[in-house]
Amino acid sequence: MTLSEEKEHQMQEFWELLRKEISYFSNEKADSSGRNWSENLNEDEDKIGIYLGNPNNIWLYIKSGSSKRCDDRTRQMQECSKQIRKKTDGKQSIYDKGQYRGEREGRSIGLKRTWERENVEEWPEIANWVKDQFELLREIAIEFPFSRFKNRKLANLKCMDDHVKESIFEDDDTELEDESEEDAVPLPNWYSISSYGWDSDIKELVRRLKLGDIFVPTFHRGFAWSLSEKSLFIESLIFGLPVPSTFLVQDLETNNLNIVDGQQRLVSIRDFLDGKFALTGENIQDELKGCYFSHAVARSDRSKILSFSDARNLSEAVLHFIIIKPDFGQEDPRFSNVYNQAVIQMFHRLNTSGKSIKAHEVRTSIFHGRLDNLIRELNEHSAWRELFGKYHPRLKDMELILRFIALREDHENYKPPMSSFLDNFMERNREMSEEHAKSVGQAFRRTATFVKETLGEGGLRSGKTLTTPRFDTVMNGFDSYLGSRSEPSMEEVVKLLRNMEKDEDYKWPVDEHINLADRVKMRIQRARTIFGA
Repeated sequence: MTLSEEKEHQMQEFWELLRKEISYFSNEKADSSGRNWSENLNEDEDKIGIYLGNPNNIWLYIKSGSSKRCDDRTRQMQECSKQIRKKTDGKQSIYDKGQYRGEREGRSIGLKRTWERENVEEWPEIANWVKDQFELLREIAIEFPFSRFKNRKLANLKCMDDHVKESIFEDDDTELEDESEEDAVPLPNWYSISSYGWDSDIKELVRRLKLGDIFVPTFHRGFAWSLSEKSLFIESLIFGLPVPSTFLVQDLETNNLNIVDGQQRLVSIRDFLDGKFALTGENIQDELKGCYFSHAVARSDRSKILSFSDARNLSEAVLHFIIIKPDFGQEDPRFSNVYNQAVIQMFHRLNTSGKSIKAHEVRTSIFHGRLDNLIRELNEHSAWRELFGKYHPRLKDMELILRFIALREDHENYKPPMSSFLDNFMERNREMSEEHAKSVGQAFRRTATFVKETLGEGGLRSGKTLTTPRFDTVMNGFDSYLGSRSEPSMEEVVKLLRNMEKDEDYKWPVDEHINLADRVKMRIQRARTIFGA
């Protein structure tokens, strides 16, 4: 193999690692050179991408389309640059091509870092860096209206009005917030809970993690620590440095403990002791770099491991936990709902990941059970993946599945805000019967498949935008139609959809303030009535 062929092979191997580690790229390929991957943010060819440069550099970038020369877009790119600098807090190397030459077209803004392509041991850390920082760039690109202009025809739609725009996804990456918080349920003045302290050494902690006494969600909330951040935390424990307390909350259903704040710390400890990574990073002491916990978990017999004293220091390090539990008995009617509402508030207030935790991330941490497992299973359904798009890093695809199930089963009792309605539904149905789960799963798969076959991949979208009113209408309407027909007809259901869109009683609940109680109920009822007749 020639030197150039070897370099090309290394590039392909690294790209395969990115595809494996990062859901954005699971079905994507780089260009023919194997160095560059990008996607258009809109029709003006603004792009976001990754470029694997010479053996020393890797770039993540936002690039403006070559056709734009307007001052507004220049200001937009300048604001993007400010946000990148602000959100990375000066911890990353930032480049801004054209900033000092006054270029208005082809300007690239983004992040870069050095890497040694031949150092395969460093690849997992680089992949984690790409994952974290690329998600940050995507959020910035969405925040400044690159993707907002993806379909210019959308500008005239009433659903783009300010009071409902939060309900809109651009592709699958825009945040899907509760669309109307103006009538949110007020919080109580008190929560009847108490807490106590608990200290545990690392060895006992890992034992309880593996037993499931402490539940660890199968996803990373907000973002995942890089290998460097994990390594710094492990090094702090080895050196006996103080680390923050971890908050755990008692689960009313299982009596196990759920992690409120500190998931990354506990996962880092478990993964290091299991040999999933070696200590790495610029700030790690030289004698610790490249070390695994022990020979039993090291990658090979030649791998470095911690010295006996360092391994002992880590095993005997003590972490402090604060355990939250209810302060009233199970006979109290408030026992479940009020306590879980307190837990939800703690998730939002105590989480120190640096990124706000989203509603469904909280639900799947607290209310894990048969319904949560069903939602995860349905999220893999092929027709749903084609309708929604790529897996959403903040679980918005899973939240929409829950929304369909909850409104299908209980829309008549809907009370805003939507987030609380979904919280309460998932709490009540956390351990739904096996028969019930099977029935709900069949209905969702059948409906998603019929929508895909009838309307195509864009069946849940208005133009290129997925809106919750459209989602509610199509999914509930098609579900009702399939339940009332022994031989469904694609032509008939398309005609019904067109008739409903012209229906005056339907236009009002999708016009504005779309999550008010009467509008949600009317929207679902009209869809189910028209399609199920």
